[in-house]
Amino acid sequence: MQSPWTTETQDAEGPPRSLLESLSPWTILVLAFGCLVLDQVLMMTTWSSGHHATAIIVGGLGGILVPVVLILRALGLSWRRELNLHPMRWWEVSLVTTITLTFLPPIYALDVLSERLFPPGPDALEFYTGLVPHNLSSWIGGVLAVVIVGPLAEEVLFRGILLPLGIRYVAVPIAVTAAALAFGISHQTFWMLLPLTALGVVLGMLAWMTRNVTCAWLGHALFNLVAVVEMGWFRDPSSSRLQAWSQQASLWIPSLGLAIASMIVLGRCVRAQRGWI
Repeated sequence: MQSPWTTETQDAEGPPRSLLESLSPWTILVLAFGCLVLDQVLMMTTWSSGHHATAIIVGGLGGILVPVVLILRALGLSWRRELNLHPMRWWEVSLVTTITLTFLPPIYALDVLSERLFPPGPDALEFYTGLVPHNLSSWIGGVLAVVIVGPLAEEVLFRGILLPLGIRYVAVPIAVTAAALAFGISHQTFWMLLPLTALGVVLGMLAWMTRNVTCAWLGHALFNLVAVVEMGWFRDPSSSRLQAWSQQASLWIPSLGLAIASMIVLGRCVRAQRGWI
């Protein structure tokens, strides 16, 4: 059997015991694309009724999470093991939190650059305006949708399925970048393609370095939580205070340096934990 994160053969005997052995690469790609399309159809259908947070939850659950789990169970595979959703150690939580928060200023700075190059249209802003929380129920729904279910569904698809598939056939940097680009394109907002792809690269590196997609989920959730809190506080997604704040080179350059240093520390901790050094 081949590990989902490497091209090394672990055991050549016995029946297929992983998704990559059970299905062909093209079949996996088609299923992943089908899940993404179903997610968008369910979300847009529910969104049109005015239930914005519910739309993200319905799309994530009905379009990605439930179908993926059912497919894996039908193949006789453990969904937690196959998707690499493992409990996190305390040092993983600490380092992933540090990495995510220190990558925020550079990614927001990229967002500013992207908006200048490709100004967002009214439809794109309307989408995010619909997610601005106004009362307790919308806060709860927003957190559940944007911080928990949405990131989990996307990490399962892009870092749990597509990233290991890519690593099987191409170098890790290419696989991480390809999954990140697919993640950015899936949001269908050209003006956010650059920052979302950058975020996807960070999340892909977290998943690959730790061999744990839960780490990517935590990073994704923290990033979205900051966005939800900012929208709820300032109530204007078209004018981000964090964007203005992040443009200061004296902030984002040291922050980027700290983020990279934290990535290096995470890598060393993982290697030491597994006896690689």
